[in-house]
Amino acid sequence: MNERLYRMGWQYLLAGRARRMWELRERFGSFEAAWLATEKELGERGGFDPRGAAELARRRKELDLEGEEGKLAGLGIRYVTFADPDYPELLRHIPD
Repeated sequence: MNERLYRMGWQYLLAGRARRMWELRERFGSFEAAWLATEKELGERGGFDPRGAAELARRRKELDLEGEEGKLAGLGIRYVTFADPDYPELLRHIPD
């Protein structure tokens, strides 16, 4: 898998919490590293309380990122991230 799929996964798990998602990336170095972190690491390094870390780990196991990307493609939707060159320019300037 690639970084964009891990980013999508965190957007699913932390919907509406963009700042928290970016904090995870800063703390782990990448969305992938955060995704692959253990429950314990999510708590200690990720800053989640034990209950939150356990819930994220449980929900993460249930999420098939490639399957979700396929569902979007089947609906004619292309997942675009801030890092993509075709991300809408005006949206780049909206603060979190």
